[in-house]
Amino acid sequence: LYNSPAYNGYMYNSPVYSITNENYAEGSKFGNGVTWDGTNYTLTDVSNTLDEYHHYTCNEVNASTTCTNIRYYFTSYIRTSNSRTYYLYITLYGGKNIEEALKEMRENKNDSNAKTMIDSWFEDNIDDTSYENKLEDTIYCNDKRTNGMGGFDPNGGLISESSSGLSYIGLNIGLNEVLKCSNRNDAFTLPNGRGNGALDYPIALITFDEIKMAGYSYLVTGQTYWTMSPNSFNIRGISNEIQSANVAGGAEVALSRGLRPVLSLKNNVAIVDNDADGTVSKPYIVK
Repeated sequence: LYNSPAYNGYMYNSPVYSITNENYAEGSKFGNGVTWDGTNYTLTDVSNTLDEYHHYTCNEVNASTTCTNIRYYFTSYIRTSNSRTYYLYITLYGGKNIEEALKEMRENKNDSNAKTMIDSWFEDNIDDTSYENKLEDTIYCNDKRTNGMGGFDPNGGLISESSSGLSYIGLNIGLNEVLKCSNRNDAFTLPNGRGNGALDYPIALITFDEIKMAGYSYLVTGQTYWTMSPNSFNIRGISNEIQSANVAGGAEVALSRGLRPVLSLKNNVAIVDNDADGTVSKPYIVK
């Protein structure tokens, strides 16, 4: 199931707002925003055209600007098989605007398969106080912010066309090579007040920024594996993966890829000097 942005993440929410593919009715009016009177939406800053700033519509041939639910068109694409333009939208209900809907969709309610497997591995291999007191409760960033190019930006965005047949929203991954996580909802930590408190154990996946900073070649395992950073959201749910030295790409999240959990050691933990190089035969040993 990939017809909702709610599915994008290390944890995800149940889909309330689904992506639909349908052209708007000829003669429809479009708003830059909406108001809500408890029963109906009303378009604000009304335009005759769907453009960079006017994404909301009642989708009425009679050019109505008031309706009980509202469509938010966020992008379009040209289907290569018939060269027709198709538009994607989310239907909003109950007074929600796109910003409120996005916040709801990004709530961390359900564990992904990746989190379930990693937590199970931790319980079987690390869940011991002699190990846990050496681990730092750091932030593992699952940055799900959109970059606005797909039109999901509440302040306006391009209604862009793609000839690939897949419309997507790029995410803020690997752009600046930083270790910060600007959205607290995406900052996975234990319940310590610093992040979202959604982790059961101090373990998750490496981010794409961290891999770029470390250098791809140092993190090659011979297996393609997932990172913590989404690549883009589209109707096929693409995420980031590391394939080989200096090669990274996106793949549908329904595909099988490896999981390579990462832990963070506290800064007072020493490493035994045993001529280690991090390989299986010469591992780094925590004192």
